[in-house]
Amino acid sequence: ISSLPAEQWTATYRVQRDDPGGGGDPIAFDSASFGNGAGATLTISHTVANQSNRVLTVGTMVEDGTAANCAVSGITYNSVALTKIASNTSGSTTLQCVELWYLLAPDVGTFNIVITFGGAAANTTGGGISLYNVKQQAPEDFNSQGIDPATSITTGVTTLTDGAWLVDAVGSGNAIDTGFAALESGQTRRFEDGTTTNAGAGGTRYIATAGAADM
Repeated sequence: ISSLPAEQWTATYRVQRDDPGGGGDPIAFDSASFGNGAGATLTISHTVANQSNRVLTVGTMVEDGTAANCAVSGITYNSVALTKIASNTSGSTTLQCVELWYLLAPDVGTFNIVITFGGAAANTTGGGISLYNVKQQAPEDFNSQGIDPATSITTGVTTLTDGAWLVDAVGSGNAIDTGFAALESGQTRRFEDGTTTNAGAGGTRYIATAGAADM
């Protein structure tokens, strides 16, 4: 992801298809959701379809002056806890914090994603992305990057199997009313909130052949 204002961070991780090389169904997109606010919690309604080998990822983007408020203490979907993949922070006086979490086999239906922060944060944004036909295991690879200040940011990982997908979360400490600009070839933006002082987005990218790839 490129052409972003200062105080930004992105996390990318790889998800593996349920039967790599064995003729299984390819990974597919289910749905996305997002919301923003302020305070110690953020609640987002998300719908998961009745598909096989489901996974839900949640990206969080927080702007606050203290590290404690900026950090996520936990995330649930229909009261089931997610697991954190990665987190990072950029900035000094005002912090921009982004995290990426996941849940295997999320419940089918429409339920709330509830994000709990360490304290009452000034600006919060979050988004969920659900996929299916995903191998039911912990992420095999992830990477993160924080830059302050910068006008572009790219994060790379190395996929290990053909047909893998990348999932990312990116945050900026500036409002981006016109949206996050450039994407890598094959990358799809799944949610975006650029209207507040804490802008955030998340997306996916299909990688046909295993190897180095960027988001």
